[in-house]
Amino acid sequence: MPPPPSLSTRLLAWIGRAWGRVEAGWARLLGRARRRRRQLTAEARILGAEVLQLGAQLWVPARLPAAFKLTPIRTQFYGHGAFMGAAPALVADARWRRIVGLLMPDVAADLREAIEAGCDPARLMPMMENNPVLAAFGVTQGAAHRAGDESPLHLSGIEWDLFVEAEQIAAWEAATDDEARGRVMARVLDTALIAHASPADTVQEAMGICQYRDVRKTRKTALGGVELDAWLVLFGRALFLGAAADLDAACAELARDPRCDSDEECMRFTFARPWPIERTVELHRQVTGKPCVSVIVEIKSLRSTPSFLAAVVAALNARGVHVVAVASFSRDEIAGVSAVAQVVHGAPHPGPREVQFFHYAGDLQAACAAGRVEQGQSVMFNGASLLDASPGVDRPVYSTKLRVVAELDALRRRHGLSIGFYVQEGDCDHAAAGLLSDLCEARPETFELGFAWGGLRDLAHLEATGSPRLGYGSQRVLEYVGKARQWSTEDARSSRETEQLRHDCQLPPAPAPPDDVPPDDVPPDDVPPDDVPPDEVPPDDVPPDDVPPDDVPPDDVPPDDAPPDEVPPDGVPPDDVPPDDVPPDDVPPDDVPPDEVPPDDVPPDEVPPEDVPPDEVPPAPAVVPPPAPALPAGPPPVPAVPAVPPAPPAPALPAPPALPALPALPAPPPPPPPAPPAAGSPHLPSAPQFLELQSSAWLQAWPVRHRVQ
Repeated sequence: MPPPPSLSTRLLAWIGRAWGRVEAGWARLLGRARRRRRQLTAEARILGAEVLQLGAQLWVPARLPAAFKLTPIRTQFYGHGAFMGAAPALVADARWRRIVGLLMPDVAADLREAIEAGCDPARLMPMMENNPVLAAFGVTQGAAHRAGDESPLHLSGIEWDLFVEAEQIAAWEAATDDEARGRVMARVLDTALIAHASPADTVQEAMGICQYRDVRKTRKTALGGVELDAWLVLFGRALFLGAAADLDAACAELARDPRCDSDEECMRFTFARPWPIERTVELHRQVTGKPCVSVIVEIKSLRSTPSFLAAVVAALNARGVHVVAVASFSRDEIAGVSAVAQVVHGAPHPGPREVQFFHYAGDLQAACAAGRVEQGQSVMFNGASLLDASPGVDRPVYSTKLRVVAELDALRRRHGLSIGFYVQEGDCDHAAAGLLSDLCEARPETFELGFAWGGLRDLAHLEATGSPRLGYGSQRVLEYVGKARQWSTEDARSSRETEQLRHDCQLPPAPAPPDDVPPDDVPPDDVPPDDVPPDEVPPDDVPPDDVPPDDVPPDDVPPDDAPPDEVPPDGVPPDDVPPDDVPPDDVPPDDVPPDEVPPDDVPPDEVPPEDVPPDEVPPAPAVVPPPAPALPAGPPPVPAVPAVPPAPPAPALPAPPALPALPALPAPPPPPPPAPPAAGSPHLPSAPQFLELQSSAWLQAWPVRHRVQ
């Protein structure tokens, strides 16, 4: 039995352990400080871009540096389009040009022809989309430039655009047992295509016309592709040649392998003898250090269902492929696929992440407002919608929409979202890509899925020109036709709500009144008789009703144009509403005894005219006048009462001299709000008259806006 350690040995061991903990803590602090410094540096570049844009909008000529280096992207979730943005870098590499020429001679010939014709990098990128050799180049370059503090989600997998024959989907759905479905799924993967398809094929697929057969006939450099198994074989061979110490010997070894004899573009020059998937996985592990080949599947066949896609994931696992995520613009195609437990080469893996694509950030905002995004969902959109462009001297000046980013982060926290963005690399210059990489570096908590940049993590190939190239690509057309929308900030929403409220508060024009309703500018109680000239209508400043003006004859003198036996004209108000110039019914005239005043309940037809004194009323005619027309609604009819005996005729009075016409007076100013209107005002009736009018059918038919005046 060895002797126990001495005190000095134990002390030294304790000091060593303590020192190790101190060193580990110091390393963590240094790492945190480095990350914070990079974050602050990226924030400074973003603010600097804001200052440059402000200067360009005013008068300062701002010039961006013509550099193609980017801030290294530390969360590049996947290489968009299988690293399609790295196509110019591959063409510039002599070693990888030779690998393309050996493995895919048809693609190499098309590239050489395009380069000799003088095509720019934007034209080369779509020619290599979903290309297996370019995917191997991107994986190799990403592993060679690996950093120690990258996100665990950095380069999680390779994007696959998957096309499946519609008849195979229908056959799988129609199968009744697991064995039959397994046979159908084997045929599905044997014939599935890794291809993006042309815009015309994509539109027709969206219209319900299956384009699987057309995509098989499309050239690889025209957005066509290859079958799934052939893609994995080409990918593995490209990894083998890229890592070979002696490229000449490796090329000579693979050149002896036979090729497929097929006229279909998707199978031309592919290898007839497939490699075992285990060999491809081992080569991938040697290059990247990862235990399996991982992919992000975006299924292009719109007839796919979540149950079918879950079966595809399980079949890929059986072939040795790990599925990191399934993605689609339609949530209905991927909902529930994450419940699939993956087992690849005996190792368990979590279910694939469900990623919902959007065109713009504003589409994500609208979907969240409509409740179409689930809590904790993973989402991605075109990062160009986070940038702004202003005209510069010789090129546009870009900046980041910081207000949009702030509101997007609040939306992320509210819904627990995992957010990332992508761009169309063929329309994204180095200035726009640099700003987006800085944004990803400065806001790692906002953009957990980072920047799915389709090129190398720190390099762009499109030079900034006179036209803005933010990365929209063909998706910009969707905004013009109303299928994509920009982010609506809180200020913009408040302004629109204010304008809408102002618009809603505008009253519609009032309808025309009926024929039997007086005009708008003449109150009903003050309509003058038809036979009275306008210049004889008393103005607004006439004294109260019980005090006649100086220039008006007494009440007992009849008017010039109305003899005593003349019936009042039709325009005279009803008898139960006295005119303004007649005393109220309950006040007898000065020269008539009280017992001769007709009672209040006398029918209108038997009341003497208001403009003739009671003692001068002529005898009642023998013929009873016809009853007044029925009103729309009103109080119940008054029962008939005995007729009042006529008064004795009075001697005729001489006609008064004609009065001179009164000059037109200007309209008086409106009375101040605190003062109540006068009892005889031609615009507002007196309180008793107004209460009586409220119950009349005539006022009920009057437009609303006249009743509230």
